[in-house]
Amino acid sequence: HVQFLMGKAAAMPPTYITQYIVNMKTLGEQIKVRRTVLKIRQQELADLAGVSINTVVAIERGTGNPRIETLVSVCDVLGLQIVTKLKD
Repeated sequence: HVQFLMGKAAAMPPTYITQYIVNMKTLGEQIKVRRTVLKIRQQELADLAGVSINTVVAIERGTGNPRIETLVSVCDVLGLQIVTKLKD
C-alpha cells in the first residue's frame, strides 16, 4: 500500500491527515482535489513540477504508469508527501 500524507499547505507546519491509497485512480483524485483547493491550473502544476500537462492529466485520471520521481515532483508542488509501506 502507499500511504498518502496531506499537509494543509506546503509552508505550514506538518499537520497531516493520513489516507491509504490503494490505486492510481484514487491517488489521482486526491491530487486533483488538492490542486483545485490551491487554485492551481493543470498547466501551472505541470510547469512547477517540471512535467508535461499530459502527465498531470494522466495522473489525475489514474491512467498511465508515472515514475515515482514524477509523482514526488507533483506532490511536492502541492505540499503533499508519499510514503510507501513495503511490508506489514
